[in-house]
Amino acid sequence: MLPILCRPVDAFIHAYAFRIWLVLVGISGAFFSWPAVAGERSITHALGTGYTPVKELSSEQSRLVFYRPEGDGLGVITLHIDGRYHTSLQDGAFSVICLDRALVNLQAQPGRSWARADPSREVSQNVVMSGGQTLFVRLTEALATRPRMEVVPSHVAAQEVQTTRLQTHSLSRVTLAKPCMEVAATPSLAFAPEVVTLTAQSAQDPVELTQLIKRLESQYRTFKNVSLHIVGYAQDFETEARNDAFSQALASSVQRFWMSQSTHFAPITSEGRGSKDRQSVGDKPPRRVEIGITVLTN
Repeated sequence: MLPILCRPVDAFIHAYAFRIWLVLVGISGAFFSWPAVAGERSITHALGTGYTPVKELSSEQSRLVFYRPEGDGLGVITLHIDGRYHTSLQDGAFSVICLDRALVNLQAQPGRSWARADPSREVSQNVVMSGGQTLFVRLTEALATRPRMEVVPSHVAAQEVQTTRLQTHSLSRVTLAKPCMEVAATPSLAFAPEVVTLTAQSAQDPVELTQLIKRLESQYRTFKNVSLHIVGYAQDFETEARNDAFSQALASSVQRFWMSQSTHFAPITSEGRGSKDRQSVGDKPPRRVEIGITVLTN
């Protein structure tokens, strides 16, 4: 008789356990699917709305628009601002941040990580902005171990960023970030009319640099917003590490000198590219600085 009495008890226990299992599955399913249903940040829904042109910004702030052109490649590029995590951009994504500060340091690295990468995989760049200015920063995958970070003119960015979508799954940890204060205004026209090339010797000569600054100030005196992007190059050292280090130091020294001598140009940004553009050198000196002038008129 004992086995006969145990069967209903076993059946009851199994049925009760099955009901508990169904409840747990329902709770876990609701928990894990909630972000996607609610439209919150989610790794499976990383990109949001498409890019729309930004409006004129209050003179009390400056704005950075980071983007990766559509079709750039797989993986992500993680961006830090002054050492604080901002976002991890995917292919075809953009991110916008407004700041009260005019000088920031940007660091980009391949992969998704809140922590900073080792220096051999990171690219860093100082950016100086003026009040009310929007600066576009293009991030692209590198052929080697580091991504490429470039400040690009507005008219170039306008073509590339229009097919991107908002990066939504990451949350910025930048404490300097502020809500953007926009004002109604007509769009700005951007163009880059000139690139000045200097040898490394000329770039390190204060007299020649001073003469160049005065010439460009006179040439662009009627324009309100004139920005510079200073790029250092070096192709003739025995290692790429030395090429990179020399080109960055050369560009940074020109940037510092320029900022100490003139307030007409803003932002003034710099980077070192070593021998990365070796194929387009032509008859240019192996150690040189190229200064790109971008004019924005309202």
